[in-house]
Amino acid sequence: MDDNQMAKDMNQSLPRVMFVDDEPMVLRSLKMAFKFRYDVSVSKSAYDAQAMLEKGDQFDVIVSDERMPQRTGHEFLKWAKDNSPQSVRILLTGTDFDEQQESVKPAQIYKCLSKPWNINEFTETLDQAVEISRILSKSLGTVDCLLENTEQQCYVVALEPDLAYKRQYVSATLGLGDITDTLIINSVSELMPLLEKNPVGIFCMDLCYGHDEVLNTIANVHKAYPATTIIVTGDPASVGRFTQSIDSSIDVKYLVKPMSVKRIQPLITKAAEDYLVALK
Repeated sequence: MDDNQMAKDMNQSLPRVMFVDDEPMVLRSLKMAFKFRYDVSVSKSAYDAQAMLEKGDQFDVIVSDERMPQRTGHEFLKWAKDNSPQSVRILLTGTDFDEQQESVKPAQIYKCLSKPWNINEFTETLDQAVEISRILSKSLGTVDCLLENTEQQCYVVALEPDLAYKRQYVSATLGLGDITDTLIINSVSELMPLLEKNPVGIFCMDLCYGHDEVLNTIANVHKAYPATTIIVTGDPASVGRFTQSIDSSIDVKYLVKPMSVKRIQPLITKAAEDYLVALK
């Protein structure tokens, strides 16, 4: 086996990371810094990067510079969120990022790193992002299994925008063996096909989607499957207001943020056990 083939085989087993920047020197620097740690691809513009994704290329992590001609980094990462949801998104910014925080929110960026970057911080951030991407890919991949499954199993469906909390939901169920599996969804529209095909044992939704939207969604879930445990999450003030308006006939559990795996897991475990007993 020649050296080129060995390098190709090695890269196939590495996490895939794409860097997007209009400065060739920056791209060369990033590729040199990380080529032995990740399978690195580079793109000189947001439009070229989008074309790669549209052709079917998949990446664990996408890192984009913010200030680029024609299209900003956060605009491209917003598109990537909708079209490559398993890719964790990182933004490279200048010193004026505080002024742009509101505009970048729709891209649901995992982390922002400043130029010039600290290589140790950059490496640690990429490693964490890869781990989250692998967890998200596993959870996103369960949808087909869930739609076709006929065995008794407690599926946990979480409607949660924050990547860190998505990771916590999946981690909380990994230790429960085969009795649970977790599916992370990004919109209410993704929930309805799941409910039509299979009962969902546990449904979690964050109040950031809007008070009325959460009320309507959990009412529909409860009407279709009264045995489903419903968990509502949010900051203390939002949860407090919500508890005053919920229909008392619907049994809702609450988790106040900030959350942790240690707080999520006992609630998921008890709910899964009760759900599976109810199915017998």
